[in-house]
Amino acid sequence: MSPVGSPYTAYNLIGVFAVVKQLAKGIEFIVYQITLLYEEVRTLRKANEAFVKRRRAKKIRVQAEGALSIEDAYSLIEQKKAVRQQSSRRSAEGGVVRVGPSGLWRCRRCGKTGHNIRTCQEVEETSEEDNDIESN
Repeated sequence: MSPVGSPYTAYNLIGVFAVVKQLAKGIEFIVYQITLLYEEVRTLRKANEAFVKRRRAKKIRVQAEGALSIEDAYSLIEQKKAVRQQSSRRSAEGGVVRVGPSGLWRCRRCGKTGHNIRTCQEVEETSEEDNDIESN
């Protein structure tokens, strides 16, 4: 048995055990946090690797085609303009025209902004034949 007043009394040992238990709890929390951080880093590395592969593939595609000459660049620009004109023609057939860089949509019937031909309030003049058909 230890003498009274000895630093190894049961009361002192209980305090030491409490401190060790707290340290173990703290270390367990730190290990858990490290595990979560490790998983997050692994996930981000995978995402970054996929992104780099996509970017590299795009560069390889461009490089495989070689350098553009001025004539090739102009022909590509003209092709894009033609595609843009076709899409604007398609939208015009639907009754809405997009005019100018301002991006305002205009009605095909009255030319005003804010609506299309389907919702236009102005009455279209009909021929007499149409009126005769409707009355019969």
